[in-house]
Amino acid sequence: MKSRLPLAVIISLLMLAGCATEPTVRVDFDRLIRFTHYKTFGFVSPIGTDRGGYQSIVSQHLKAATDLARI
Repeated sequence: MKSRLPLAVIISLLMLAGCATEPTVRVDFDRLIRFTHYKTFGFVSPIGTDRGGYQSIVSQHLKAATDLARI
């Protein structure tokens, strides 16, 4: 029974770590700029998240989120 106590404590701590608070999101932009006036945008090539000539899943999500936010 004594050998299970450290395991139970570790599992409990891992479960508590899974309940951590949500991340803090910070946004920095010029509030005087009217972004509704912009009709197009582009990405530098290659994006910093791409490696070895391949588009990473992070790049795909970044581009998709930008397209959704632009609408």
